[in-house]
Parts: sequence; structure tokens; C-alpha cells
Amino acid sequence: MLKQTPLALPPGIEDHGHTVYSKHRLEALSDGIFAIVMTLLVLEIKPPAHVAHGELAGILAKSGRDWIALAMTFGLSSRFWVLQHQLFDLLERIKPRTLLTTFIFLGLMTLLPFSTALWGHNIGEPLAVAIYFGHQGLIGVAMLVEIEFGLRDHNLHVVEAMYKLRGRLYIMIAAMSAACLAVWLLPLEYTGITAAGAAVVGRIVRNFFDKRRVRKHATAA
Repeated sequence: MLKQTPLALPPGIEDHGHTVYSKHRLEALSDGIFAIVMTLLVLEIKPPAHVAHGELAGILAKSGRDWIALAMTFGLSSRFWVLQHQLFDLLERIKPRTLLTTFIFLGLMTLLPFSTALWGHNIGEPLAVAIYFGHQGLIGVAMLVEIEFGLRDHNLHVVEAMYKLRGRLYIMIAAMSAACLAVWLLPLEYTGITAAGAAVVGRIVRNFFDKRRVRKHATAA
């Protein structure tokens, strides 16, 4: 009787008791969800119909806040897409926990058309602004959780790119959190300024720790 030799699994795939998780399939699923969500954003902006002669420009101007919300969400979604692909490049293998954190991340992404429309239609309402920026912050937290667990479980390639990705996520979360806090403490027009200020401070802090880490590695070498 011939003895069967177990087949080697392709890179990026791990066998968990007859269950195989493919990094490439998870990336493909994520790309599909990102494409759908980013397309649905524009569907929340309804074009005016049956407009009287000469009134179209005024009606379009009123929807300007919806376009601002769409542009910001599209930009942030593009950023999250890039960061997620950087995370997949750093992962050594896909674990069941990775599936959980990824699906939570994608689930939060699917809610973006709602929070964007809510903010766009109520741009002067503090609660709508807080929900929007809080939602963006939670998306960053979902990705950061996988990084922190991956470091703990030694499931990440600990390279300079990992530290940069981790730092960028912390900065994004800090900026979104600052915006949520500013909504209740400052006039609404200062919300964006507060988020930008938090991002600048975050970059300064990150650069300080990056230089400190480089010096530490150089000394150890």
C-alpha cells in the first residue's frame, strides 16, 4: 500500500483542523466590500428633479455639505484600504482571530454610507458629527486590535513598516477621538481644526519614538 504524503499548503494558508484560511481570499473579499461601500456613498446624494427654470444652481449649492461628507469619507476609506493591505503584507498567517477582527472591520466599513449620509444631512448637529467621527475611529481601532494581538502572538513581521503602520493608526484614532470630544466642548467649526491639530501632535510624537527606536537599535548593534 502506498503511503500518502500530506500536501504542502501554499504560502499565506494555514490548516486549522480541516479548515483552510487563505490570505488572498480574505484580501479579495475586503476589496469587494470596499468597492461596494465606496460606490454606495454617492447613491445617498439624490439629484434634484422637476426643478423650476433658473433654480438648479441654488438647489445644487444646498447639497454641498453632502458632497463634503462624501469626499471626506471617500478619502478616509481609501486610506483604510491602503492600511489594511499593508497589514495583510505583515501578517504571517491567517488565524481564526484574524478572521474575527477582519469581519468586524469590514462590518464597520459597511456602515459608512449611513454615518456619512447622517452627517451630510445634519452637518450642524453635534450628535451627527460625533457619530461620524466616532465611527471612523472605531474602524481604526478594529484594525489596531489585530496589530496588537499579532504582536503578542508573534504573528506579525516586526519590521519598520509595522511600526509605521501602527503609528499611523494611532494618529488616525487620536484625530477622530479629538474631533468627537471637540464637538461637545467647542463650536462645530473647530472640529476639523481640532482633528488636524491632534494629527500633527501625533506625528510629532511618532517621529520622536521612531528616532528613539532607531538610536536604540543602533546602540544594540
